[in-house]
Amino acid sequence: MIKRIFLYIILLFVINISGFSQTESKFRQNKSISVSYHYGWLLPEYSFNTLQAIEPIHGAEISLEKHSSGSNYWQRLYKYPVTGISLFYSGLSNPEIYGKQGTIYGYTGSSFMQNNKINIFWKLGLGFTYTSEKFDFHKNRLNVAIGSNYNVYFRAAMGWQTHISNSFVFKQSLDFSHISNINMNEPNIGLNWLTFNNTILFLPKGKPLFDNPEIPEHQKRLEHQFFLSGGLKHTKTFEPYQYITGSFSYNLSYKPSHIIGLGIGADFFYDSSVKNVMKDKEYDYLQKYSWHTGIHAELKLTYNRLSLGLQQGVYLGLKETINNNIVYNRSFMQWKLNDNVLLMLALKSHIHILDHVQIGVGYTLNQKLKK
Repeated sequence: MIKRIFLYIILLFVINISGFSQTESKFRQNKSISVSYHYGWLLPEYSFNTLQAIEPIHGAEISLEKHSSGSNYWQRLYKYPVTGISLFYSGLSNPEIYGKQGTIYGYTGSSFMQNNKINIFWKLGLGFTYTSEKFDFHKNRLNVAIGSNYNVYFRAAMGWQTHISNSFVFKQSLDFSHISNINMNEPNIGLNWLTFNNTILFLPKGKPLFDNPEIPEHQKRLEHQFFLSGGLKHTKTFEPYQYITGSFSYNLSYKPSHIIGLGIGADFFYDSSVKNVMKDKEYDYLQKYSWHTGIHAELKLTYNRLSLGLQQGVYLGLKETINNNIVYNRSFMQWKLNDNVLLMLALKSHIHILDHVQIGVGYTLNQKLKK
């Protein structure tokens, strides 16, 4: 579930993060602290969720937030977003089966629209969660949603806020939360819940101040990119070990603006789990079944050295044979070390089912286009 929105979230620590190292007198400018109360319910996605959700979710949260000031033109391009870090604690609708959770996560957000009185905002966050209960065959076999105490947390919210004074803001939002262990342990169905969030935010130095930096002219270009990556994969069979995966990819990306990148490319995948899975299912195995090829289309967003994107691919040639998947998806983060070398973190999946995590390195050849 978190894979498709992954590209929007990593911006949380990159936009304006340097502002936290200012002098004490300036540190509190455009900074805030907030406290929140959550009330909601576990989402009844499966029958076991409906039967096991015996009480509402109550939660408390404290957040430290930075409001961007326009110190660089990227902040202006992204409409002066906020970034922050939060501690969130709540129940999970069933103390005996799911227990309670504690989360630390970073987030970013900005405005859909605003005027002098009301601001309509969005917020996205990503972090880590510890749950007090998990699946245990002997002690807690009813918990088929969470297979690990340590999980990845995702937050998406939309709401409104208004200044009740120069230093205080009242906010309300509808928050969606998801936890799972990104297929590193079984079971991994995960939990999803909705909460109504009421927040009081305090600005020690009053309302944020903003600059209006000049946005430089963009040089349109093509990027020829080559990536080599690898990862580990779990096969959902409660095995105590994981399998090696790898890929080699080429992507041709067109950059019409500072932010947007549009691309097409080809992929070559290797999956070492195929042999054992096919033998367990008593399928005939050939060496070529461990190799897959495909083509993809790409949408990418850029913030300075960071690029985040989504790829939608189709298997062509050497196809996926275990589940006969036709399409695959990748959400990724790329960080430019220099004009040519990139590091990459990606999540490969089939529709909504996460397959594995990839880490890789890439090389870019830039081709400027005539104006």
